[in-house]
Amino acid sequence: MHLPSTSSQPQPVMADATYQKDLSSKRKRLHTDDSPQGEGKSLYHRKTTTLEKPEGYYRAGKKHTISLMKNYLRGNTQHFSDNDWLYLIIKMGRRVINSDKLATLQKEFNTTKKEILLDGIAKLQRLRYKLENAVHDSHLDRRCHLYEAAKEDKQLFSTGILEEVIELAKNNTPLPPCAAPERLYATATLDKQSQNPFFADLIIACYKNSDFLPPDLETGHKIESEIKKQNPEENTSQGNLEIESMLSDKTIAKTVCGGRTIQLSLPDNQTLYLKFQRKDESWDEFTRELKMHNTLHDLFSAQDFASEIPLSKGLFSIPADKINTTLLEDKLEDKLEISEGRLRGYCFEASRDYVNYACQLDPSNPKNPHLKSEEGLKKAAMDLGKYARYGLTFDSLIKSQHSNIYDPWEGPLKWMTLGDLSAIGLDNPESFPGSIYNWVEDTERSDLSWSGLRDLGDSHIFETLLQSLPHRNALNTKFFPKVGKLLAFFNAFMDNMVAMVVVYARGKRLTHEFHYQNPIAIEEVKKFISDILEHFLRGYYSVNAISLQQALGLNHTDFEQWIHRTALEIVYWSAMQPYEMTVDFLNSKHDHNYQNYFMHMTQNEGPDSEIMKNSEKISGDFFLSHGKNHDFGLPHIQGFPLQALIKGLCKLSINMLEQDPSIMTQIPQIHLAETPLRPDEILTEESEDNAQPGFTNCSIQ
Repeated sequence: MHLPSTSSQPQPVMADATYQKDLSSKRKRLHTDDSPQGEGKSLYHRKTTTLEKPEGYYRAGKKHTISLMKNYLRGNTQHFSDNDWLYLIIKMGRRVINSDKLATLQKEFNTTKKEILLDGIAKLQRLRYKLENAVHDSHLDRRCHLYEAAKEDKQLFSTGILEEVIELAKNNTPLPPCAAPERLYATATLDKQSQNPFFADLIIACYKNSDFLPPDLETGHKIESEIKKQNPEENTSQGNLEIESMLSDKTIAKTVCGGRTIQLSLPDNQTLYLKFQRKDESWDEFTRELKMHNTLHDLFSAQDFASEIPLSKGLFSIPADKINTTLLEDKLEDKLEISEGRLRGYCFEASRDYVNYACQLDPSNPKNPHLKSEEGLKKAAMDLGKYARYGLTFDSLIKSQHSNIYDPWEGPLKWMTLGDLSAIGLDNPESFPGSIYNWVEDTERSDLSWSGLRDLGDSHIFETLLQSLPHRNALNTKFFPKVGKLLAFFNAFMDNMVAMVVVYARGKRLTHEFHYQNPIAIEEVKKFISDILEHFLRGYYSVNAISLQQALGLNHTDFEQWIHRTALEIVYWSAMQPYEMTVDFLNSKHDHNYQNYFMHMTQNEGPDSEIMKNSEKISGDFFLSHGKNHDFGLPHIQGFPLQALIKGLCKLSINMLEQDPSIMTQIPQIHLAETPLRPDEILTEESEDNAQPGFTNCSIQ
């Protein structure tokens, strides 16, 4: 049976308007002949026999259109030809469906139940991916024109693949994921057209579970409600004078922390921080951190969080010229907001560890200088999981994740795991994210410290996630709102984990033992990856123990290969390079001098083939001129190289979204109000003697 011409074609094409040209009457229809069915000929080379279609099925005119999708949703598909199935799978199985089409689709498909509509679209998407994966010529232009490929070029498909996919659709058979577990640890590729197959599964899972909500969103709403109730006022004149007096007092040590904060070390061992309002920063945005601190102290006990929660001392204002006369070794780098000749700020109390960034080594512990850093990152991971449980996310733990600038064609200039999916004009929206530019400097001042997660003002509640993204982010426009919101939620989770990994690597690379051919270094990174993800999951599921392998749904062999590949890529791409090495690296037993990606690129025009495959050579001259900027990834193709990590985070996100009951039934749950997760449960035996509780130096008022 031929596909009908445009005038008689059903209307779901409205959701795929870009390719309406496929349905033009001038286009070649699917070829048929008069040979009997079942002689081994392919679908598009044989005549199909179908039941008679209902009267008016292809009646012209918008008022009388009966769409294939509506019949599909109702299970009324006995009159579908193979060509109808092919059309439905390819046209309605697009990866992204514009949110503006939701009302049109609901009306056309005669259903007000979004979950039914989105579940149907999810299955069609998975069938389309199965077709795409079978295309021999994997160039994106052929995939984008899959409908023409299916009609015209049988060489693009392996024998019987079209029939197989259509039979799966007819029989309503549950489909396996698009990506097999072994693809988690496949060797990374430098191919610019490479796709992350787990992005496909994540998108499909978001459609199938569009009504997903974080486990304890109600608590998140309570937090937001308390924040909105607060209307903090500035200190009295006497309070402001006390701040001015401390700034002038020569007996009080003053240290600049970050770009706009001053640390005051008082004689009684109390440590205060003065954080100033940044230029053009709104008052609500600036005071959200104060409100968050107050709310957490009001609603929770001191043991409910692993990270240190500062104790608010209120707002203040001082004369703008007071900073210039203050005896500071360093100047504040950020431009500050000046209102009526005064600077406004927030004063809070916290420990000194609060501003020791997680990438810093501990000089007081030469045997294990990374201990405090790693414990701080585990505390942060635990709390990030707990906040995610409440529907609160943090989307800017490192500098490159802070930008709110958005280019409609290239996507957000901030680094995002789903960066390409968030853009409009990119041909490969499911590629791995771009590189993190100048990552060593970028991670120097993160929101991660020895005491855990910092800067809690950068949080967003679940319902406002899409609005918090850069203006016109394509997650707002490519997907139905519920789907875009879920993608934003899990993008924040993946961004956080990537930030923690690169901050960790920035500290570890300072030792010459950190080399990809050193098995001890690989084992240490494997343990770190397992630790931070398990700590996140403990917070998210509110359990006292959880297995990362179980959460990923992998057998022992697949899990070990994935985590080994993940650690190998992290060490290879983040280790010290020749142009920055000190003598101890050059004299190390590990071949730092030659076995590194910089030398591999410049001498062999490609990375170590065991780490990453590349079909095209990279110019050594080009890399020499661009490679010394500490770009985490390859800037000329914007390739982020930690592909195993990204794939694993996608797989974990999918399982969280599906909320696999096996995770929750096999591990005893605990309720925070009954048995809280104590910060000291995070610490290793080596650090227990010197452990500080999560609310160090903070008395609850």
